[in-house]
Amino acid sequence: MAISGPRGEHARALVSTAHALAALALLGSALAASAQGPASPITPIPIAEVAQRAEQATTLLRSAQAPEASEFRDAERELTGAAGWIDKRHVSTTETLAQQRVEQIETMRATWVATQASAREAAAPSTVLESIDRMKRLTPSLNVVA
Repeated sequence: MAISGPRGEHARALVSTAHALAALALLGSALAASAQGPASPITPIPIAEVAQRAEQATTLLRSAQAPEASEFRDAERELTGAAGWIDKRHVSTTETLAQQRVEQIETMRATWVATQASAREAAAPSTVLESIDRMKRLTPSLNVVA
């Protein structure tokens, strides 16, 4: 199942970038090795280390091989699944944050309305009443129905 559209292109670009970086790393290490001057003499691997070094060499050789088409498809599937999960989480988080913001503004407005009534009852100075009225105007009533 190939991914088409921007997500498929993005997945292919990510995989291509990873391969290009791996190739650059191998090229860089080869250049660094050649820049060190004459190669050191080759010494045999001690018998006690043969199994471990063989495993390391196998891992290195496998990582240097080009991935098969099935590996590309697997990577595309995983990236598509991750993108879907991120999209859902993004929408859910945005909705939650928006609802919290609406509730904060409504609470703030209700607080200023109550403060205004209390300040009038207490015959607060006109500068205080003007400040409260200005804050009340700055906090709109959103009247959002959930």
